[in-house]
Amino acid sequence: MHWQRGRRYVEDGRVTTTAGVTSGTVGALRTVEELAGKDEAARIGKGLSYPGWTPDGPTAIPVHHLAVGDLPYALNAAFPWLRPAVGIGLVDGVDEIDAAAAFDGYGGVSFAARTVVLGAHAAVTTRHGLVLVTEAADGDSRGVDRFVVPGVADSAAAGEPLRAWARRNRLAVELPDGGRHAGEFGFDPVLRDLAEHGDRRTALVTAKFSEYPSSHLALTGAAWPWRSTLLAASAVVVSVGAGFVPTVTRRTVRRRRAA
Repeated sequence: MHWQRGRRYVEDGRVTTTAGVTSGTVGALRTVEELAGKDEAARIGKGLSYPGWTPDGPTAIPVHHLAVGDLPYALNAAFPWLRPAVGIGLVDGVDEIDAAAAFDGYGGVSFAARTVVLGAHAAVTTRHGLVLVTEAADGDSRGVDRFVVPGVADSAAAGEPLRAWARRNRLAVELPDGGRHAGEFGFDPVLRDLAEHGDRRTALVTAKFSEYPSSHLALTGAAWPWRSTLLAASAVVVSVGAGFVPTVTRRTVRRRRAA
């Protein structure tokens, strides 16, 4: 195995390997081109709207390195306490990329929230026939603080079972894709929502670790993940304090003996 940095995908004979997360979309489009031709790949690619992709486009991508700005990734992963719980409601026919964007954006890549996946039934069938196992939306809130339904633009499309579950648990049905612009990839509305309800830095780090272009994103929200930062600072203070306990104890014992 010979690793190549800065490439969306690498072709070696009949084997195509891709870089992380969203780079798989570009690699898959290349596979479609080989199997069904450039016109078919262009048709599918136009529907997906991956930023900057064209059938003849370059495979080069920026070579990322760890930076100070990536600290939220470590903070969110190391200090999950008090993070919000986001319920992700899936409906039959949801686009696979829209569902994946929600999984990765809210929990899998960002570590910004605990996620609970809910569906009208115990399983949901996606747009192209993938069966996803979910928790049926028929019980209590499971500690969910927010309830988002990806891939739909209006609450009616969320379906009555999910809307009824939200009403019972006094939660609003939030639709990241309700603000989705024409010609946007499925990650865009989720990243904007993540920044608005969390912080911009976490959204940008999530895009980076998903190898997704972010220069076109207009993000609003807090600049930094203060919850995990304050938890980290508290942990340092407690650790330093705990380190002084033996010294203070010994000095107290000596003073009492001397007295």
